Amino acid sequence: MASLMGDLVPFALGAAIVPGVVMVTLLLLLRSRRGPLTAAGWITGMVSVRLVQGAVFGVVVPTTPSTIAETGRPTIVATVLLVLAILMYITAADKALGGEEPEASADPPRWMAMIRSATPARALVYGTLLIVLSAKQWVFTLGAIGAIRAASIGLLAGVLIYVGFVAAVVSPSAALVAAAYLAPDRSASRLDAALGWLQTHNDGIVIGLSLLFGTLFGAKALLDFGIL
Repeated sequence: MASLMGDLVPFALGAAIVPGVVMVTLLLLLRSRRGPLTAAGWITGMVSVRLVQGAVFGVVVPTTPSTIAETGRPTIVATVLLVLAILMYITAADKALGGEEPEASADPPRWMAMIRSATPARALVYGTLLIVLSAKQWVFTLGAIGAIRAASIGLLAGVLIYVGFVAAVVSPSAALVAAAYLAPDRSASRLDAALGWLQTHNDGIVIGLSLLFGTLFGAKALLDFGIL
C-alpha cells in the first residue's frame, strides 16, 4: 500500500497544481455573474470526467492477472512517468520560447468574455472539455489508474483510493470555492490578489513547475527501470 501511495502522489500533485486550472477557478469566482456556483460547476465537470475515466479504464476494460504479471507494476508506472517527464519538458521549452499551453491557447479577451458570461451549466461543460482535451490530464489520470490496477488491491479498495485521488486533484480549486462560499467578503480581496499574482507570473510558474516535475518524474521513472 505504501508503494502504491508513493506512485500516486506524483500524479496527484502534477494534476492538482496546474496553474491554468487554478486561474480559471479564480476567474470564475471573481468575474462570472454567479461566482461560487459557477466555479462549482467547473469543478463538477472535471470531477465527472475523471470518475468516468476511472470507471471505464479501471473497471470496464478487462485486466487479467497474466497481463499484470507480464508488464509488472514498476514498468507500467515508470513508462507513464517517463511520458509525463517528456511532456513537462516540452511544456517548459514551449513556454520559454513564447508558446502557450493547449489549455490556455484561446485568445485572452475571448476567454474573459466566456468567463464573464459563464453560467454554472456552461462552466460544467468547460471543466468537462478541459479534462477530455488535455493530453497531460489524460496521462495523469491513466497513470493513477494504471498504478492502482497494477497493485492488485481489490475492486472496492481500488475504487476508494481512486476517489481519494480525484478529491486530492481538485482540492486546490475546491478550497478556493469553499473560501468564497464561507467568507465571501473576507476572501474576495485575497482571491483577487492571488489571481493577479498568477496572471503576472504565469509563464515563470509554468516553466518552473514543468522543469521541477519533469525532473522528478524522469528520475523516478529511471529509478523504477533500474537505470539510476
